Parts: sequence; C-alpha cells; structure tokens
Amino acid sequence: MDTTETPPFDDTTGAPLTSIPVWNTWLVVVIMPTTLGVVGNILVVASYLKFPELQCATNLLVTNQGLADLLTCAFSGWYSYMNYTFSGIHLASQHKHLCLLTLSLVMVSLWSSLFNLLFLSIDRFVNIQFPFVYARIVDETLVKKAVITLWVVMFVLLSVPLFGVNTWKPHQTCGAANVIPRAYFVNFFLVASFLVLLLVAAINLFICAIVIRKRRVSPSGNEVEQNQLKSQYKLTKMLLAVVGIFYVCWLPYAVTTVVLVTCPSACFPNGIPQWAMILLEFSKVPVAYNSALNPLIYVWKNRAFKKSLKKILNVPVSATDWGAE
Repeated sequence: MDTTETPPFDDTTGAPLTSIPVWNTWLVVVIMPTTLGVVGNILVVASYLKFPELQCATNLLVTNQGLADLLTCAFSGWYSYMNYTFSGIHLASQHKHLCLLTLSLVMVSLWSSLFNLLFLSIDRFVNIQFPFVYARIVDETLVKKAVITLWVVMFVLLSVPLFGVNTWKPHQTCGAANVIPRAYFVNFFLVASFLVLLLVAAINLFICAIVIRKRRVSPSGNEVEQNQLKSQYKLTKMLLAVVGIFYVCWLPYAVTTVVLVTCPSACFPNGIPQWAMILLEFSKVPVAYNSALNPLIYVWKNRAFKKSLKKILNVPVSATDWGAE
C-alpha cells in the first residue's frame, strides 16, 4: 500500500500533522550554526595527522574528542531537519531504517564524546598523580587500542535498534521516545551516560585537588623538569576547561531529562505539558554547541595545536606561538 501521501501524526494529539509549531522553526535556526563546528574539528584531526610533533598519547585522545565532536556537529543539523521541519518529519516517518540509523549515529556521537572525556580525565589523573607509571605504560599504541575498542563497542551496543529492538511505526515522528524502547533508552543509554558524567566529575575533582597541592610545593629539579611540569599543568588546565564547558552545556539537558524520566506522574499528574517538552528539546541545543566550542578551547589553551592550525591555514606564526606548552 502506498503511504507516501499520509502525513505523520502529532505525538501530543494523535491527529495528522499538517504544520509545525513556531518553536520548531526557532530550534532549527539556533541549532544550525553548530554545523560550523565541523570545520573546526576537521582542522583538529588534520593537525594531528599532519604534524608529528603533535602525535602523543594525550593529543591522540584530544583528536579522538575532535572526531566525536565532528560527528555531533555533522548530525546535529540532520537530526534537527528530521525532527523539527515538516518535510524532515514526513521523511523520517516514512523510512524506518533512515530514522533508526540517524538515532543510532546521534547516540554514538554523544557517547563517543562522553566516554572519550572519561579517557582524557583518566589520562590526566594518572599522568599527574603517577608520572613514572604513566611514562612506563602509556603510549600511542595503548591509546590507539583503547580508542578502537571504544568505537567498536559503541557501534555494537548502540546499533541494537537497527536490528529489531525498536518501536518504530509508520507516520510517527523520529524521536527516541517513539522509536527506542524505554528499557533500552532510559535504563541503558541514559543511566550509563549519567554514571559516566558523575565519574568524570569525580576524577576531575581529584585532579583539581592534586594540582592545587602540587602547586603549593615549590618545584625542584633542573630547568627541563620544571618546563615539563609547567607543560603538564597547562595540558591539565586545558582539560579542566573542556570539562567545565562540557558540564555547563550538558547540565540543562541532564536536569530536564532526569525530571521528565524519573517523576513524570508525580511532577506532572495531568500529563507532561507542552512547555516541558519544548524545554527538553531546547536543552539539546547547548549539547550540540559544546562540540563546536571544543576546537576553540584547544586553540586557546594548547599552543602546539594553535601553531599547527595556523600552518594549515597559512596564517603567519608569531614568536609567541613557539616555546614550551
């Protein structure tokens, strides 16, 4: 039976969807600039691949973060098209695997960014707390194996909806609540995400405490050792900046999601109002912008990345771009 002329249903009323609310249009307008982050993250990845001086274990994790952010920026525009425009909603409501593939890739991009941040935090923690152990066991080969394992596991776990674990029906919008079973999306994806968020926060609190304690002690050793120590502190400050902005961007979505998932009947006895759903959708916007902001942090806090990006863009490298990190 030909269903191409059947419009999608409104998730709230169940009636055929003939137009979209004004707030959908505003969502598309405010989220589309995040696609510019694709350029910045491509430059981060290209810098690592082009310049051998950047190729170390920590910078490999930074580059992997850039790759994760690249995917998030790329899919944010496509996701907004499929969920907030009439033509996109109609397209997704007619093509099951297009909808499922989009949601799976969005979840992979978000998880890759989150788990890579966990890897970066562990890397910095071990580096500053156990520097001799770090120097002995951590290298690019180990990190490459960890990164490849992470991507493979994420693709396997998050592609499950594509292979039957889904609640997709024709003419419904392509939202996680409509398409992915609650047990999978909430009890697996969201719970795991929030646990990693808490773990990242705890590790970075330890990192802050270690840095403060070590900075109170006057550095000893020769000039080379002192420069290495300063370099490690600057890398740590860059990570803390990335983590800080990450939490600022993710906090609205995390809080809104927790409220709507954990107490929908207690908090909203008459059903979840439309304003709460609108708030949830707009809380996704800072998450997308976070991935576009990270390349700016690398340029701001990491002199080596700043220098390499200038070389790629044929921008003159000044004297202040050289020297120890």
